[in-house]
Amino acid sequence: MADSSRAKCAGTPALGNFLALIATGVLAAGVCMSPASAQVAEQTSSGMQISIPPDFKPQDSVPLRGEDETQQQLLSQAVQMIKSGRPADALSGPIAQVIAHYENGPGKEQRKLHYCARYQDESFLYLAEAAKDHQDAVVLPQTWADAYFEESSALTDLGRLEESQAALHKALALSPWDSLYLSELAYTYEMQHDNEKALDLFTQAEGATEFSPPDQKNSELAHALRGEGYALTELHRLDEAEAMYHKALKLDPNDQKSKNELQYIAQLREKLGSEK
Repeated sequence: MADSSRAKCAGTPALGNFLALIATGVLAAGVCMSPASAQVAEQTSSGMQISIPPDFKPQDSVPLRGEDETQQQLLSQAVQMIKSGRPADALSGPIAQVIAHYENGPGKEQRKLHYCARYQDESFLYLAEAAKDHQDAVVLPQTWADAYFEESSALTDLGRLEESQAALHKALALSPWDSLYLSELAYTYEMQHDNEKALDLFTQAEGATEFSPPDQKNSELAHALRGEGYALTELHRLDEAEAMYHKALKLDPNDQKSKNELQYIAQLREKLGSEK
C-alpha cells in the first residue's frame, strides 16, 4: 500500500528544480536504458540509477500491461455505476477489486516508493524526485491512483466526505502532481465551507497543470481557476475572483460557468452597494 505520508502534496515542484538535478549531475550519471515497461529507480554504489524504456517519448502515455488493462476495464465499470446512481455498488465491487489488486500486488513492496503517472514526462519527474532523495521508486500506470479517485467520487456521492478526502490523499500519494486530484480534494473542502483550504488546494491544482497531459491541460487549468474564483467569491475577495474567471474565459471564451459566476459577482456587488 502506498504510504500517504510520503506524498509531496504541499505544492508542485518548479520545472527548474528538475532541470537543476540534471545540470548538477544528480541524474545524468545514473540514467540508463531498459526495455522494461515500468520505469524503475534503483540505488547503486554510484548513486541513483534511473531505467527508462529505449523508446522514451515525454508525451507518450505510461504503457498498460495486461493486468493493468484488466483493472482499467473494472474501473470503467465502476465509473458507469457511479454515473447511474449506484456508488455503493461501485465501492463494494469493481473499485474494491482494483484497489486490492494493486495493494496486494504491485504496490506490496514497502522498500520502494510507488507512483502513478499518465504520461512519460510526469513519470520521469517522479523518478527524478526519488533520485534526488536517494530513494528507490517505481512508476505504474494511472489505474491504481484512479481507483482511489473513483472511490472518493463514490464516497462523496454518499455524503461521506472525510472518507472521500482520505481516498484522495491516497491518490495524491501516488500522483502528487495530478491537478485533477488536487481540484477534487479542494472541492470536498468547499463542500465543508472551508474556503481557505479549498483556495489553497485549487491554487496548487493550477500550478500542477504544468504537468497535465497536453490534451487535458486547458480543461484542468480552467477547472482549477474556476475553483479559485468560487473560493475567492465566498471569501468576498471579489476583484481576485473576477480575475480568475477572466483567466478561465481566455482559455475558453464559451465557458458558461465562468460567465455565470461573473454575473453573480456583478449582482453581489450591486447588493453590497445597496446595503451601504
